[in-house]
Amino acid sequence: MQFQSFSLTFYKNDEKIYENTYKNLALANNIFRFNLFDFDTILNIQEQYFIRENEEYIFKLDIKNNSSSLKLKAEDLEFYIIVDLCDLKIQNNIIILEYVIETDDFKNKIVIEKSEE
Repeated sequence: MQFQSFSLTFYKNDEKIYENTYKNLALANNIFRFNLFDFDTILNIQEQYFIRENEEYIFKLDIKNNSSSLKLKAEDLEFYIIVDLCDLKIQNNIIILEYVIETDDFKNKIVIEKSEE
């Protein structure tokens, strides 16, 4: 699945927090890379993982195995975080990732939809 352009919407507990359209990105099949709240963010559909990274830490959600971790870069420490909910849906030209981790009191939802060029 490859989208040259896509719209991304981010929700917390079903409240829309962010929306943007990304255009003319050179994306590999099944991999979406974008900036979300100053985090380099990757959603890999084929390998089924989601990563958010900034200068301080790397958060990785392993969708396939329903697990997650947070690595503090400066301290070189990694913590494993319980995943309460993790669901990836692919429908036509829409990808929906929903997840809740034990350190959050809200549901994260990312919707990626193919845009017309």
